[in-house]
Amino acid sequence: DLYLDGSSARLTIPTNTVWSILTQVVAVVDESGTGGPTQGACCSHLIHGILSNVGGTVTLVDQTEIDKVPGGATGNATLIGDNTNKALRINFDPPNQAAADTVMRVVATVQITQAGF
Repeated sequence: DLYLDGSSARLTIPTNTVWSILTQVVAVVDESGTGGPTQGACCSHLIHGILSNVGGTVTLVDQTEIDKVPGGATGNATLIGDNTNKALRINFDPPNQAAADTVMRVVATVQITQAGF
């Protein structure tokens, strides 16, 4: 998961609001593992989603991956509605070919448009 401060701060959605979310995610291999993608291999994702918090229940209404650009590495970025923490989660699953000792750096920018009710 990705966090605002890199370790624990979450994007929390207030009760009785809806977010339109546009997310750009980039991932790059920092340290190549055993037999995995080479250092500098990367990928980019552009995802549009809708997150709602209705009466305290957070739900990811839908998401669409608008674009995915592999640059020598693949992987999957997804948005998740985290009802426990009332937050948006951004998850990145590394490429299948990444070894256990492969280190990837993943960064996201998030544009949120919020409507309350």
